[in-house]
Amino acid sequence: MGAWHAYTVPENSEYYGGFSGPMMASLFGEWISPCFAQWSLWEDGKRFDWNMAVRRVSYLPGSITQYYVIRGIEVEQKLLFTDKRSSMIRTVITNSGKVNRKLSFQLEGVLWSSENKITSPSAGVVNVTIPKHNATLLQRVTPLPNKTKVVSKDSSYVMRWDACDIAPKGSVVLDIEHQYCFKTDNETLSNSDFVTAEKANTSRWQGYLDHYFQSTAPLLNDSRYARVAAKAIVTMVTNYRSEAGDLKHPGTFPSLSYHGFYGFWSWDSWKHAVAYAYFAPEMAKNNLRSMFDYQDRHGMVADCIYMNAKENNWRDTKPPLASWAVVKIFEATKDSAFVREILPKLERYHQWWYDNRDHDKNGLCEYGSTDGSRIAAAWESGMDNAVRFDHAKMIKNNEVAWSLDQESVDLNSYLYYDACMIQKLHHSIGDSISGIKDNQESLKKMIQNKMFGDEHGFFFDIDMYKKTRIETMGPEGWIPLWTKVATKEQARSIVRNVMDTCRFNTFVPFPTLDASHPKFNPLEGYWRGPVWLDQAYFAIKGMRNYGYNKEANRMTCKILDHCQGLLQQSPIHENYHPITGEGLNAIGFSWSSAHLLMMLREE
Repeated sequence: MGAWHAYTVPENSEYYGGFSGPMMASLFGEWISPCFAQWSLWEDGKRFDWNMAVRRVSYLPGSITQYYVIRGIEVEQKLLFTDKRSSMIRTVITNSGKVNRKLSFQLEGVLWSSENKITSPSAGVVNVTIPKHNATLLQRVTPLPNKTKVVSKDSSYVMRWDACDIAPKGSVVLDIEHQYCFKTDNETLSNSDFVTAEKANTSRWQGYLDHYFQSTAPLLNDSRYARVAAKAIVTMVTNYRSEAGDLKHPGTFPSLSYHGFYGFWSWDSWKHAVAYAYFAPEMAKNNLRSMFDYQDRHGMVADCIYMNAKENNWRDTKPPLASWAVVKIFEATKDSAFVREILPKLERYHQWWYDNRDHDKNGLCEYGSTDGSRIAAAWESGMDNAVRFDHAKMIKNNEVAWSLDQESVDLNSYLYYDACMIQKLHHSIGDSISGIKDNQESLKKMIQNKMFGDEHGFFFDIDMYKKTRIETMGPEGWIPLWTKVATKEQARSIVRNVMDTCRFNTFVPFPTLDASHPKFNPLEGYWRGPVWLDQAYFAIKGMRNYGYNKEANRMTCKILDHCQGLLQQSPIHENYHPITGEGLNAIGFSWSSAHLLMMLREE
């Protein structure tokens, strides 16, 4: 529900009896504890050894459950989230034998960092201050079984309860509530009822799944692929963060599991919003709002934003795909008020490119940066170390704008599509007036005529000074299929290249560089060979746009079947090795999940 803390199950039996964590999602994603709420059971003064327990774990959308059977006692522990700051753990201890058992319980936890302190422990309540994150973790146990004794130090606590009788088939139920909140929040624990919270949690998650699976797309009839879709939904919701600090609306981390991804990125957010539109449209809207909250007076949208706005990256922006997301949201909701809210911002963002990234004012734009740095200009493309930029240089447009000295085919195709989507949004709300000049057709002709190389049958960037095409084949060359810029003849040539097993039809198809290129190396950075599922989606949807459905189906199944771990209980990766299928870089990646949802729904 957008909480800024998270858990997993312990791998080490030393921490059985609880859940690992919580982990703090703010800043660099640090774990407060290996297990801050760990139960132990005692009988006749002897502690049960969790190593002797038979244990299994169940992950379902919206909850994790651990089951233990030990010495005639069954223990079930279920964890779920109750609101944007709170989680609950219910522990049910059942006597599965035929005689009374007299058990006592102990709850304990230890902090990993000496910077964090346990303060003011009392009967059933522990308060942890976390200075680096300006946050507090509050823990409460209810109901209190018998008399409680609390032993606490700065970095650890132990709560002990007197023994109680448990009749055969009888149970003791213990609830723990955690609230991870920031100093700007109200730090009062709510009185959540677990049964009510569980029903609401089940309803919420069933709603996500029901909305998504109402599609008649054939691939979703295959249970293997349906499970991929469910995993993708879980991944995206897990990475969703509520408003906090300088983040004025909720949004989505690229990954909760990678230390560098503790903010919201613009390009990612547009893609996330498209997928959320299929199962959680309000979350989709928030992903848009969170980024446009920081649109500047010139129309620029920051590359990424953080809880501390001083960290926001204004050195560059990202490709203009926001209008695509708004169209998808409108199609799902018919919410014209939201369109009216965002549309002027989309128009300003669109115009910003022509004001600041069209060096020679010929109507073809370039990627660039606000500080003149080459690295930020590459970031702006989203394809940080792509081979096509290896020889690019910076040129100054104005005091706050520099461009690479090449006009990029993907950027101009996106701008064409952006203008079309903005016009579509105006028509959808019955508004025939648009702030976008009606120059889509002339832009399309320039892309078709100047950027397509007949010899190679592919689209390329253009060197601004030499007026020659930069003939490196990468995903930018098939973006004109997705944006419907290519002619039918050009599309035929592109599809021929895409289906070539020596170029892009690899074991996992759609590498980010032609596999026959001498610089092809999937292990050398992000964009010199790995398969990114967003670019794969653009290719697949692009082929469908021109009637190549058979080829698109074949390539979709290759991705689903060959990306390592995708059909198993393994996380969705940031990208994949095109030759081996190995998952690469960050795990639990949001935009990979988003584009899997698109591929599966849009067949």
